[in-house]
Amino acid sequence: MRIIGGKLKGKRIEAKKNMDLRPTTDFAKEGLFNVLENMIDNWAAIRVLDLFAGLGGISYEFVSRGVENIHINDWEHKHLQCIMENCKTLGISAKFSRLDAQACLQKASGFQLIFADPPYDYKHHESLHQLIFEKPCLDKGGWFILEHDAKNKQEDKKYFKFAKKYGNVVFSFFEYV
Repeated sequence: MRIIGGKLKGKRIEAKKNMDLRPTTDFAKEGLFNVLENMIDNWAAIRVLDLFAGLGGISYEFVSRGVENIHINDWEHKHLQCIMENCKTLGISAKFSRLDAQACLQKASGFQLIFADPPYDYKHHESLHQLIFEKPCLDKGGWFILEHDAKNKQEDKKYFKFAKKYGNVVFSFFEYV
């Protein structure tokens, strides 16, 4: 895996063997960040939560583009350990937590962007959405972006704005207004 844009563009990300992950493809990441480039004026001014970080690929892309305040969360110890090692190698400063998504969101507030890429068979999409917006975890005008497969429709959910499809990957965008 590699970072596709920003000041860290081209840097390779190391992954340990036996990590059962589905990293976001470069094609999908490029599409996602093309959309975000048109939405975000000042990357350094936003606070981002990467809820299901996996290997941290999306987090690295945010930091590479100038995000200075990022919270990286993953339930799996080995995933978080790998992310922390990569952050050290890349010189990335971040806040880390190893919590399940529900517990992380219970503590979350004041974010301008929450990105979630749960396993495609994740059974709690509805409660995830509910927690983010009812608590609320986002500031007004903040965005929740959910990565999912095309079978998992999101258009009927509150605050849904639009979706972008890149191959088998869909990013649904929700704005807290």
